[in-house]
Amino acid sequence: MRQYAIPSFHPEPLAIGRILPYFATWPLYLLGWTFLLGGILRHLTGLSSRHLQAFARSCVTYFWPLVRLLVIEGVVTIALIALALQVVTATLLPPFGIPPPFILYSSVLLLCGTSVLFTYAAVRTVTDGRRSVAGAILAAGRFIKRRVGVVVMLSLLNLCVLFVGTVASFWTIRPTTIADVPLLFSCLFLAKLIALLVTYASSTAYYVKELSNPKR
Repeated sequence: MRQYAIPSFHPEPLAIGRILPYFATWPLYLLGWTFLLGGILRHLTGLSSRHLQAFARSCVTYFWPLVRLLVIEGVVTIALIALALQVVTATLLPPFGIPPPFILYSSVLLLCGTSVLFTYAAVRTVTDGRRSVAGAILAAGRFIKRRVGVVVMLSLLNLCVLFVGTVASFWTIRPTTIADVPLLFSCLFLAKLIALLVTYASSTAYYVKELSNPKR
């Protein structure tokens, strides 16, 4: 029935070549999210009023620092993914006889750690009013190092939210043809958005709670 609800798509088999064009608009979504993130985080910290003007001012103020964080995170993430893929395809021999699975698992852990680090870097950028990206990353690293247990538990809970949303999207849509892709991507986008909001809300709440802690 879905192919009749979306007349511009035909029930053709799924193929990577047909799916890739849907990713072309993702950079725009990332920029839009980054623009709104400053206002969202500022609101979550309770440091700004609830007026739309204050929200817009926070969005503009922290847009470029958050964009720089996004770019650095993207470069690091792509480098780690490229390293893992090279190990998997045996195009890069592991040094010192280290088994490829170990490097692969390490790359996955580093990817997760990178995501957590830049999440708290964004939180500290907005909460502390930082303009230095390097300073925000270092401050986030110190904060995570001194509270690594709680941060890991929060991150696992946030990951569970994304996992449940992704599984629910595939279970609900069950894509079999190209006509199912727009609806599936809409559900995945919603699941990712909810997971991001939960992640930033929990990270911000925990950081604000720990502001008075001398371990900061």
